[in-house]
Amino acid sequence: MAKKVNSAKVTDRAEEKKTIVTDAGGVKRYKCQYCGKWIKFETWEEFEAGDYCHQLRDEKGWDEVSLKAHRASMSSENVPVAEDGREYVKVAVLGRICTREGIPVSRLVKAFGRDRTIDGAMHPKFQPVYVGRARYVHPDCAEKWGLDFMRGIKGGSKNGVASELAEVEAALS
Repeated sequence: MAKKVNSAKVTDRAEEKKTIVTDAGGVKRYKCQYCGKWIKFETWEEFEAGDYCHQLRDEKGWDEVSLKAHRASMSSENVPVAEDGREYVKVAVLGRICTREGIPVSRLVKAFGRDRTIDGAMHPKFQPVYVGRARYVHPDCAEKWGLDFMRGIKGGSKNGVASELAEVEAALS
């Protein structure tokens, strides 16, 4: 059974306390101050957050207010409908289509701008719309055009996304 210990924070962050747990194996874990994910204690000592949350907030400058506004700008009450009347496709369904077609899901994630669309979608049709907790993209993304677009995305780092986008669009035209 894990033992919970509340410890006072040593910085001026919004939260006053951290929840630290020691599991049966003696490994200390804490709850990230931003997302609530349980992370090994060694990571916390330097940033008081998980690696991704630290990078997103402390290095890229996103804060809770700007992240909520970003999400709200992509949210809708209802599943959107394309110009031709087709409903948008759920990203989870598109992920299964990618797997079936032999396209790595990482390319889908890269196409819509990575986690939370922080990097921006590579094409407007890949701009996700949040309906509750689900994400939806334009129905063309699940058709030949979208699948070919994802096939043309290179793997690896996110550097050069703009030049990569130009290469993909040139290959599709």
